[in-house]
Amino acid sequence: MSNDSPASGATARLAPPRDGLPRPGSYRAAGGGPILEIAARLGPLTTLRGRFAALEDSLVVEDAGDRAALLLEASAPSLRTTRPLAGRRLLGRRGLDARNHGLVRLQTDQIRLLDHAQWQFPAQLTLRGTQVDITMTARVAARTADRIALIANGEISSSALRRRCSARLPRSVPATRIRFTLAADFR
Repeated sequence: MSNDSPASGATARLAPPRDGLPRPGSYRAAGGGPILEIAARLGPLTTLRGRFAALEDSLVVEDAGDRAALLLEASAPSLRTTRPLAGRRLLGRRGLDARNHGLVRLQTDQIRLLDHAQWQFPAQLTLRGTQVDITMTARVAARTADRIALIANGEISSSALRRRCSARLPRSVPATRIRFTLAADFR
């Protein structure tokens, strides 16, 4: 496969990612940093979408090269949503309580490969100072020996989130599920 640009009107085909994790070592997200999004969903509809500003991120591949750990910390007060009033209420005392719990953390040390382009891992999501277990499924978008770009999604029902950490969505945001999305290019 050549790296020449395709002729006009032609479709470029990318080589599939290589199997496995990148080389052992510690990686940080490149560019503008990772993206951590939250989306409230009711059936097929997204009723609210927001994005947190990342503070700290790392992907550490163990020396054996068969296990990895992921850590992402984001600022809860930095949440910007598609509906500003609902976002402000989500950050309030009944929601994420950003004034008292300013950190959202996603971490795991049990990343395992499902196939050459997909990972699945149990993660701990810390909201309001309480850990909530969530299973994330990641699609590997690009991989080289020292770089990996991925998009991971995990969902939790809004009632389970309310039971575990007392976070409630505003009444103006109907939802049965909350989806968390992580997108990062670790180098």
